[in-house]
Amino acid sequence: MTAPETIDLNMFKRCVYLAREARRNGDHAKSASFFAEGLALWAGPPLAGIPGPRAEAQRHLLGELRLTALEERLASDIERGLYAESVAELSALVAEHPLRERLCELLMIALYGAGRPSEALNAFHEVGHLLRKELGISPSASLQAVQQRILSDDLPLAREAQTVVDPPVAAAVVPAQLPAQLRHFVRRDDCDRQMSRLLDGALSAPAMLTCAVVGMAGVGKSALAVRWAHQVAPRFPDGQLFADLRGFDPNRDPLDPAGVLGEFLRTLGVGAADVPEGVAARSALFRSLLAGRRVLVLLDNARDAQQVRPLLPGTEGCLALVTSRRQMWGLVTSHQAHLIPLGPLDEAESRELLVHLLGRRRVEAEPTAADEIVSRCGRLPLALAVAAARGRAGFPLSAIAMKLRMGRGTLDAFTGTGDPELDVREILLGSYRVLTPQAAELFRSLAPHPGPQLTAQSAAALAGLPLRQVSGLLTELSQVHLLTEHADGRYSWHELVRAYATGLLQSRDGAVESGPAVNRLADHFRSGPDPVRSAV
Repeated sequence: MTAPETIDLNMFKRCVYLAREARRNGDHAKSASFFAEGLALWAGPPLAGIPGPRAEAQRHLLGELRLTALEERLASDIERGLYAESVAELSALVAEHPLRERLCELLMIALYGAGRPSEALNAFHEVGHLLRKELGISPSASLQAVQQRILSDDLPLAREAQTVVDPPVAAAVVPAQLPAQLRHFVRRDDCDRQMSRLLDGALSAPAMLTCAVVGMAGVGKSALAVRWAHQVAPRFPDGQLFADLRGFDPNRDPLDPAGVLGEFLRTLGVGAADVPEGVAARSALFRSLLAGRRVLVLLDNARDAQQVRPLLPGTEGCLALVTSRRQMWGLVTSHQAHLIPLGPLDEAESRELLVHLLGRRRVEAEPTAADEIVSRCGRLPLALAVAAARGRAGFPLSAIAMKLRMGRGTLDAFTGTGDPELDVREILLGSYRVLTPQAAELFRSLAPHPGPQLTAQSAAALAGLPLRQVSGLLTELSQVHLLTEHADGRYSWHELVRAYATGLLQSRDGAVESGPAVNRLADHFRSGPDPVRSAV
């Protein structure tokens, strides 16, 4: 259940956002009304009665939010000429916060506008004396500029005063950044239903929702996420943001969250000069701009949870949709993310994809070849797309099936398209490159294993390493979906991943060097029943 104070805080942020929008558009009366509505939600000191340093830090932060909103409300009042009405409240606030120059600046403008310039100058001298005495500094340039204009009797009043007091605010922008959907797509009904149920629950609660679609390279995570995001986009009327984080791009570095946040902030209307430095400051401003809004944020191809966390909205009603080859357990722990595991297509779905790509008549004309293509592609959407590309180039399905048959155990049939996004070897390289050297060596050493399933014991035998060390490395491989770990402690891998490992072993370590590993595995099998081998 959402805590009442959290609901009030979000309502306050929403009111402040609307007030700033009204003020930016010149409607100061409406701005003041929204500020007053938000400030009325404060019924006393925040987190009153809760001891401890963390509570004290939160009290300070929340108090700062309230005081900033109060300053902006008073500035809006001054901008519509309510000088005399603002003097009493500002005088009390300056007495409570004597070193806060923004309050003194507003008080000076209000006094001047109320026909009391000498008092305005006296307020300047008082704060200047305190600043030098307490902090050893002089008044800010902004405060000195107000003093000089009062001395010259040319301080703009009413609406013109906005040039003095108006802080930079973001323009109201509704982004629509979702990429185009794939023309040929096979529905993943189970995943669609699961995510839709989660979204219904989050929006009715209301709550912030984070979903992470995870799976091996080429399994269709991005296509699924983009398609579903388009389906639910109408439920996020304040916009949709998108970033390809390049987490597993074999040729380019992953995107820095600070850079992504900079682009998001500029998209949301923040001027380039107003974008703060550093990830923390940009992330805080990003969350503030989304407070009270309903925005979908699609983060594609994420490297890990650390890259994603600064990019997540912090308010109810928003959705963060993440895709990654990594398991993203860190997001589950820190943000209660829901993992949506995505595996290869089933037989019927794979055949349907071929129909989409090549046409029903061609597939039905060569059903045996179509079935063999599905089988040798391991039902992986990327591999099926590569095979179908040859079909669209004019090759009959039987010729494609033969090429796949001849290249069995290698990735030769899935390369050479000229497009790195359709090169299975290049795509898998992105997953391999994030491994530690020890995990990469283990991955190559697993290539001689005779079947698609293995245990930690057989992996240890192949690698010639202690079981405890190998178990940790197997977990690393499964984290990026080069292996799949099952509940019973067994591991499996896709046959194209296994073919990739074989190619690496032959090119890096040499086929001859795998001989001792095979002998150790044979000794392991002879020494007793292996759980996987005995199950076959």
